[in-house]
Amino acid sequence: KLFFKTDHHWTIETSFWGFQQIVRFINNNFQVNLDPENFYTDKENYNSLEYKGVYLGSMGRKTGLAYDGLDDFTIIYPKFDTSYIFQYTDGENYTLQGNFEDALFSAHAFRREDDLYNADKYFAYLKGNYPFGHIINTKNPEGPKALFVKDSMMVPPISFLSSMFSEIYIVDPRYYMEDIPALINSLPLDFVFVSFYPQNLVDEFFPFFKEK
Repeated sequence: KLFFKTDHHWTIETSFWGFQQIVRFINNNFQVNLDPENFYTDKENYNSLEYKGVYLGSMGRKTGLAYDGLDDFTIIYPKFDTSYIFQYTDGENYTLQGNFEDALFSAHAFRREDDLYNADKYFAYLKGNYPFGHIINTKNPEGPKALFVKDSMMVPPISFLSSMFSEIYIVDPRYYMEDIPALINSLPLDFVFVSFYPQNLVDEFFPFFKEK
C-alpha cells in the first residue's frame, strides 16, 4: 500500500511519511531544528482529499486500463497560511505565485477525469519534471536554503518541505544540461540533497561524476 498499483511512484500519503523522515533525520544529525513545535510535520495540520478510482499511473498507461483497474489518489495540502513564488524552466520560463494550492499544486489534472491517459495526477505537485525550479517561501525568509538533485519520486516531499525552507532549488539531471556542481557552488545553500529511487541509479542521473 506504500505504492500505487498502476504506477512506480509512492503514494502521496507515503510521500508525506518520507517528508517526515527527512525532517527527523536533519534534526537528529545537524544543528538545525526545522520544526521545533512539530507543526509542519503533523498531518493533522493538512487537508487530505481522497479521490476514488481516478488515477491511471505510468505503468497502467502502458498496459491499459483493463489490466489492473484504477488507483485511488489522495491530495494532501496545508490547512495553514502559505505564500510562495515558484519559478521553473521547461522550454520557457514560468512563474506561479500564491498559496500552496495556487503556486505548488495544479488541480487541472483532476478536472480531466475522462482523459486518464494524458492527465498525470502525480505531477499535480510542482508541475512534475523539468530541468530547473526555484521555490521561494515568502512566509519564511529566514529559513535555510536547499538544493535537490532529484528524480520524480521527490516531487511531493519537496512540496511539503517547502514550508520549512526559505528557498528550495530543484535540478533534474536528465534535463539540466549545465554544470550542476558549478550551480551548487554559486548558491548560498545550507543543504544539498541527492535523491534517486533504485531504478534511476544509472549513469544518466550522475552527469556530474563524469570525467571532464
